[in-house]
Amino acid sequence: MGIGWRSSQAQPQPGADVRWWREPGDPHSVVAAALQRMRTHQTDRGRLLERYRRLYGDLPQHGRGALLYQQTDANAAANGRLTLNVVKSVCNTARSDLVQSRPRPQFLTSGGDWSLQQRAKKLTKFVDGLFYTAGVDRIASRVGLDAIVYGDGAAKIYEAGGKIRVERVYPGELYVDERDGIDGEPRSLYQIKTLDRYVLAERFPDQEEEILTAARGRDEFNTGGTSDVTSDMLTVVEAWHLPSGPEADDGRHVICLQDATLLDEAWEDDSFPFAFLRWCDPLRGFWGTGVVEEIRGLQKEINRLLQSIQEAHYLGSQFKVFVPKSCKLTKSHLSNANGAVWEYDGPTAPHVEAAQVVHPEIYAQVENLVKKAYEIPGVSQLQAQAQKPAGLDSGESLRVYDDIGSKRFVDFGHAYEEFHLSIARLAIRLVRRLAADDPSYDVVFKDPKKRLVERIKWSEVDLDEESYELQTYPVSSLPKSPAGRMAAVNDMFSAQWIDGTEARRLLDFPDLDEANDLAQAPRDLVENLIDQILDAGTPVAVEPFFPHQLALSVGVPAYLLAKRQAVPEERLEMLRQYMEDSQAALQSAQAPAAPPPGPPPQAPPMPQANAA
Repeated sequence: MGIGWRSSQAQPQPGADVRWWREPGDPHSVVAAALQRMRTHQTDRGRLLERYRRLYGDLPQHGRGALLYQQTDANAAANGRLTLNVVKSVCNTARSDLVQSRPRPQFLTSGGDWSLQQRAKKLTKFVDGLFYTAGVDRIASRVGLDAIVYGDGAAKIYEAGGKIRVERVYPGELYVDERDGIDGEPRSLYQIKTLDRYVLAERFPDQEEEILTAARGRDEFNTGGTSDVTSDMLTVVEAWHLPSGPEADDGRHVICLQDATLLDEAWEDDSFPFAFLRWCDPLRGFWGTGVVEEIRGLQKEINRLLQSIQEAHYLGSQFKVFVPKSCKLTKSHLSNANGAVWEYDGPTAPHVEAAQVVHPEIYAQVENLVKKAYEIPGVSQLQAQAQKPAGLDSGESLRVYDDIGSKRFVDFGHAYEEFHLSIARLAIRLVRRLAADDPSYDVVFKDPKKRLVERIKWSEVDLDEESYELQTYPVSSLPKSPAGRMAAVNDMFSAQWIDGTEARRLLDFPDLDEANDLAQAPRDLVENLIDQILDAGTPVAVEPFFPHQLALSVGVPAYLLAKRQAVPEERLEMLRQYMEDSQAALQSAQAPAAPPPGPPPQAPPMPQANAA
């Protein structure tokens, strides 16, 4: 069978040329033939992905088709088989440790002037606004779980309705030719997906007739199922081929149905519109290795031993009464009542035994296998149980323990950061194309610390890719536990690197939000005023109740930095005037008050006649 398309043209012929990017006419039949050839050779990969999903969900599944993936074996579930889902615990613990970093792309200029640095600063905010609008944090969490479970995670970055979209892609939807991807850098990539017929017609209005009359076919995994369904889905294939070189014109991008091509355009980018994340890079090939592949043997053995223990307890956990055959014991007299009297005839007394049901070594083996399942991928079993090691009570010890645990995932953490950078690069490429048609294209940036909303236009941040360097930074590099965070902030405060206001801000405890807002209001005001002067070039009038001393302590370093960055002189003058006004207001407030006027001086008394 084909990919759900019953067209005979989709069947690849031996020795047929399936290089669809060289097809001069409508390429949908050649794309279908190329994809079918790969699906025939890669059936084992689809079975492995489904096996990993079953181990993570700990439920027997019927299949991976659109009509089968949610059906479970009711008989197996009703049997009450005893399992211990270590796979899910390990995977979820690894994901929770990963997503707490929340990397953010940062644009840095290499030796640029102040104007270029300001654009790079705003470009960082622009991309942060794109990430917030597209929900990158939520999608990155799901992609991270895919990478941990399946070995590969992918996010697709595309444009729809004039906005940048980011969506998680199931790894089983993507196909790469084995020979093409042997070194991990394929030139062609395929995605097969089912979409609603009318959603597809809205996206491609010029091909509405072909879409509405297209045959529905079978589901995208071609595993059968009835046609009596309530949805109206179509199987869509999207394929990309990268150009062979900077001047080559063989790059191509197509979207096909069974009997029609919906989109056929040139592809000029040197990468696919996907950001990939892998738990462990392969030694050869394109697809990575996940946690489930590493510990699936341990999980199966744990379940087998637990079910053996369950059966042993069921059969042998009750006491047994041994009586001689000559004993005329009435079995109906046996009960679990206290002080029950059993009468029997016979010279030999019966005896009761409660044998050991399971040997202790079997229990020890289960515990050892569970421990190994956490040790192999490097996941802390205590962290999975939300516990800390015994004896680690101080903030410093918790900080060191957290640092040691994070080093085990340093490679995966770097891959997670690069995953965010890939999303940023692809999003900027799309924005540049959208802005070419709409020069007023903008995004909304929300600053959670300063609680500000800023609308940034692309024309204000557009930079040549060669003029900046893209890096990532964590949202917070402080320890995650309250005790560890308190110790780290206290060390910086003791070393006089930060003041009390900044220390309260770095603690970032939810129950201190209201108090922190009041305590940080003066500093936030001063920083906003300085940004207003340097970024917007708007002068600021000093008011009597402004924090003048804080304005000087924050404004002087900001002025020196702005002067070193060659900020325009008129804005430096505004900042100098702001600090001079603040200093004058501070001196006026600190000047000693004049003494109140006293009573008028008294005239000297007249001398008396006998005074001499």
